[in-house]
Amino acid sequence: MRWVVTSITLLKPIKYGSVRRNELQSKIAPGSVKKWMNDPASYEPLAAGAGANTDATPRNTLLLRDVAYVIEAYPLIYNRGADNTPQKYISMLQRRAEKGQCYQQPALGCREFAAHFEPAAAAEPTQPVTEDLGRMLYDIVFRPDANRPVFFSARLQDGIMDTRPETVLQDPSIREELLGCSYRR
Repeated sequence: MRWVVTSITLLKPIKYGSVRRNELQSKIAPGSVKKWMNDPASYEPLAAGAGANTDATPRNTLLLRDVAYVIEAYPLIYNRGADNTPQKYISMLQRRAEKGQCYQQPALGCREFAAHFEPAAAAEPTQPVTEDLGRMLYDIVFRPDANRPVFFSARLQDGIMDTRPETVLQDPSIREELLGCSYRR
């Protein structure tokens, strides 16, 4: 089973932000930590700045701030049976969303940008934005030899991004491979 997102509706104006950070390339060995705990004088700090003689790589992230969306999707069932129906997964999602529960915390792009979710309120106003957003990651085709990203040309039309596979994935072979792909198959 997988969820197929069919549209994303923009509820708040688009606002951008920027985050700069330094990513370390190495890891501290557990043995070093134990040594430092037993002998604090032997502690050697790891330089995390982006200057010379450091182990860090500077990164800049352009991100969206203060976002709100309505995401519409349907469950695509691979192994249908008496107890494995779309309604089962829709009911499960509704119950979990009402309680704020999830199997894995959703994120918007990176795991450090956790997403809060709840059932959509009735008739929330849509932002009247029409804009080409450029290429966006649709999904990843998982293969035993190598994973392959699939991109699409994202566009907001009156605040709604159409993400139906038959609309944004023009090549039928890519669409079929992507929708047939499941990490559990």
